[in-house]
Amino acid sequence: MRTRRRPILAPGSRSFLLRSRGDALERFVRLPDCDLKNFKTRYPAFMPEWFYRVSCGNDAEPNSNTRLLAWQAWRAVLTESWHSSFHPEYVAQLLNIPTTPPGNTQFEVQPVCDAQRAVLAIALESWRARFCPRCGLPFVARKTADKYWPKACSEVQRREKQRASKRKRTRNRAKSSRRTKR
Repeated sequence: MRTRRRPILAPGSRSFLLRSRGDALERFVRLPDCDLKNFKTRYPAFMPEWFYRVSCGNDAEPNSNTRLLAWQAWRAVLTESWHSSFHPEYVAQLLNIPTTPPGNTQFEVQPVCDAQRAVLAIALESWRARFCPRCGLPFVARKTADKYWPKACSEVQRREKQRASKRKRTRNRAKSSRRTKR
């Protein structure tokens, strides 16, 4: 009798969380303001719907308006967190998304959103948070060898490496042929 093999990415595992939500986190950190509607359509459970409409406030100065919406401020903290390899202080700020809309006077435990799950998963494996050395875009590494993202950058890098290797072989052949002639 044949036993069933377990899937490599078991639901609930860290790798599964990163594969399924890492893409959304990666896209969110690079999200231009004008593309929010497409992002919300593609990832409807990423954040609570009201979080996209609430503007940032400051408890110390309630009359000051930063003119940033909550999702924009969260994206800025996410970018800083990415630069710091998900330092615990930034992770705490990112996980602390209010789950109750403003104006609601009763505390209700709300389900955790996908953004919080993705931040926690990448914080546990912070080596995955990388920047492409070619274009500077942040990305989630799928394996330890991933250095370039998107695929266009990795292809250009691969071709440059091949050309350099070919030049080196040509130089070495030229040197060895000069030695044999002497």
